[in-house]
Amino acid sequence: MKSIFLIILTTFLLYSCEVHLGEDDINSELDIPLDNLNDAVITRDNGLLISGEYDSKITVIKTDPNFLTYWRRDDFEWGNLMRGDWGSMSYWISILNSYQTDEGNYCLTGMITEGGCVISHSILVIGLDKRGSELINTRFDQLYVVDAIKTDDGGQLLYGTKLIKLNRFIDVTWEKDYDPWTIKVINTRDGNYAMVFRRDGKESLLRVLDRNGNEILSAGFCFNELFWDEVAYDLVQLSDNGFFIVGRSENYEGSSPHLDCAVIRLRPDGTEVWKTRFGSDDNDEWLDNILYTNDQYAIIQGSIGFPNASYRRSTVFKIDYNGQVLDSCSFNPGTYLLYNQKGYFIKAEKTTEGLYHFNKIPLDAIFDHWLKLKGQQSIY
Repeated sequence: MKSIFLIILTTFLLYSCEVHLGEDDINSELDIPLDNLNDAVITRDNGLLISGEYDSKITVIKTDPNFLTYWRRDDFEWGNLMRGDWGSMSYWISILNSYQTDEGNYCLTGMITEGGCVISHSILVIGLDKRGSELINTRFDQLYVVDAIKTDDGGQLLYGTKLIKLNRFIDVTWEKDYDPWTIKVINTRDGNYAMVFRRDGKESLLRVLDRNGNEILSAGFCFNELFWDEVAYDLVQLSDNGFFIVGRSENYEGSSPHLDCAVIRLRPDGTEVWKTRFGSDDNDEWLDNILYTNDQYAIIQGSIGFPNASYRRSTVFKIDYNGQVLDSCSFNPGTYLLYNQKGYFIKAEKTTEGLYHFNKIPLDAIFDHWLKLKGQQSIY
């Protein structure tokens, strides 16, 4: 009888601990020793899969929702980094994208840069099991990729100088050569792919492909009348099946040419609904990626200043679908933001001690945490 009671008590305690570890505490924080953060994604248990560089090795970390580390791996044969001087042999891999598979395992896509006087680029797709052990890796030589997305069929789409569709077994199902350069690709509601390109270094281009890579739509658009230094960096599909696109645009007004934040809304057929630009006359500014959307507005992360600029910092804007800036804030450059569907942002920021600090910020408090930006007005 006593042994049965102990078994029941032990089971209850283990269950209680498991439930406690799985609770989502908004106040939880984490400091991780990393030299560079490559990627962080939310897994199905609301934890994180973190990829980065530490001590010349690729490091992959799995956490629970409160940043408790489940496992940490840095013993990958392909993950030993070697950065040589000009002309000497070097090998570097950066994780571009990672996601959890339908089976609960993990898939990472990395770009390899290696060589001496001549540099080459390759792509490595890695499969890890739930505990971080390597299951498979497949290399694609002589390929430069900007990023990759998980597709609705459990595979992924690599994009950059080419579009390459992989199935869930990392086999190539189709491949497309595209000029101009592909900058960003998203899944559409009907299982197709929408993407933005940059044409001739000037005009941007929206293209929609079906799931087999056949073109459905191609439409050029511009943020101003000059087409010069126009780049669309991110897009989302809205409830009317049109597109909300953000990026940058050259502005020749003021004392000298500079870059402005740029936003455009397109109908489903690619025609323009409206466009707007905003920014300072003195600084280069642009919008990098769309963090969050609902039926009323989008929250977008941007940048002010190139890496060598003394005024460089990161920005966050709330913009409605009529192009009005509703709120804005700024924070330290290089801060990584990721939205969790539980209703908060995960923020990762490198500290002066060489650590990456992770914490959570509620959605409704994102604009209360950093210095407010003043005077952000649309110039249209």
